[in-house]
Amino acid sequence: MKPQFGNIKELNLFNVYVFSLPRSGSSMMTGILEKLGVKMVYTSEEPEKRKKMDEQYKKRLGEYNPNEHFYEITENPFENWMKIINTPYSGCKVIIPVRGMIWGAITYKPSKIIMMWRDIEEIRQSQQAFYRGNAEEEAEVRRAYLRTALVATKLQLENAKKNKKIIDFMIIEYRDVLDNPKNTIKNIAKFINSQNEIDEAIASVKPKTNRFKKEELEIGI
Repeated sequence: MKPQFGNIKELNLFNVYVFSLPRSGSSMMTGILEKLGVKMVYTSEEPEKRKKMDEQYKKRLGEYNPNEHFYEITENPFENWMKIINTPYSGCKVIIPVRGMIWGAITYKPSKIIMMWRDIEEIRQSQQAFYRGNAEEEAEVRRAYLRTALVATKLQLENAKKNKKIIDFMIIEYRDVLDNPKNTIKNIAKFINSQNEIDEAIASVKPKTNRFKKEELEIGI
């Protein structure tokens, strides 16, 4: 018989995931969880691959590096998801919306989910600059998609928590991590039952690297 999620006290009884739209702080949060002791699974951080990605950024964006880390599962997805399922207190970054095999894997065992939330226009601007797409005339369509993806995923998590006691989640505002990392990370550590000190996780947050703040959008991207 599976344990009821509300009674879980030991780390080896659940997995931890970061849910996020692209350009919403998912890599930052994945790095924070790793520093809090979660065994994050990814295949995109090998030195040679990282070097090539950094070179591509420099050509496109100058000295601005949009992501210090990506933490993506880009190779052998099924094998790596099986690794997560079979490894207690492990997890990965998950781009929303979440469907199919991935959702089934997440709901198969007790899971705690950090869902990143960011201002829709900030996400749109950041995606437009980063992916070189979504022209201004398409902006409203893009905003509607992003808004729908966020709200629908939140509802998906609420329903899962209601119907499956092995799921729990918390919503984290992107700006809260940047503006108040100590308290935000303290709350996250409590949520995932982290046994690590939070100082290293706090130090990994770099607010000055944040771009496309809503209040600065009038100066363009």
